[in-house]
Amino acid sequence: MCHEDTGEDLDEIEVRPGLGLVPFAVDAHAAQWGTLPRLISAVTRHRLPYGLALDENTMVEVTADGGARVSGLGRAHAVRPTAGGVLVRSHRAGGFILPTGQLPLP
Repeated sequence: MCHEDTGEDLDEIEVRPGLGLVPFAVDAHAAQWGTLPRLISAVTRHRLPYGLALDENTMVEVTADGGARVSGLGRAHAVRPTAGGVLVRSHRAGGFILPTGQLPLP
């Protein structure tokens, strides 16, 4: 699914709790290391409600009102499960991944 170097010496996909700042999974280096398929697999296999794969030099700002906006040079790839698989949408700087009030914050 990804080159073995992207695994950072892990044998399998490991979904771990993060800092608890956002209620979704995050993967990095999407375009540069080809990690978007890894996030798609994690969302599917681990029944995650939502995931973001970020390109290098890209960030997503999550606002207190539940919105999320992309900044930087790359894209943010939003992954959501659907009845038949997953839906992947890519957003560039200035784009809103989720309008205000749509992201359930912890």
